[in-house]
Amino acid sequence: EQRLAQELLTLCEAKIDAAEMDLQQHHRQLATLSDTVPLSSLGDEDDNADTTLSIGPGVNVRVARSIFDLVQHQAERLRELNDALGQARQTLEERKLIDKAKGILIKSRNITEEQAYRQLREAAMSNNKRMVDVAANVISVAEMLDG
Repeated sequence: EQRLAQELLTLCEAKIDAAEMDLQQHHRQLATLSDTVPLSSLGDEDDNADTTLSIGPGVNVRVARSIFDLVQHQAERLRELNDALGQARQTLEERKLIDKAKGILIKSRNITEEQAYRQLREAAMSNNKRMVDVAANVISVAEMLDG
């Protein structure tokens, strides 16, 4: 038991010495860096990131770069979600215009919803316009005639 305890103690001391040497090496590497290091220069040269974030001595460069990459990835994901949300809002607004135009056609011509949709679609195709543009024209003419 004593021999096993001694071997374990020796092994622990060796591991502690190795860890201390690694720590000293990290401190030397950080000391060779300037007081602040732009994270964008620590990795991929082909990154188009304008953002530079500085770190100070005592910060693990790999961890800092990893966090920086994570934040960049999350920011890109938020931009994508914002773009998708904007597109969904635009689609909803366009759908509202088309439905309003269909309602106007249904009332004014006494036709079904399907017939109103078909008329809008045919007008869009024959004039080489989008349906939402034709719908907006129908709405503006109807408002002008009502006013």
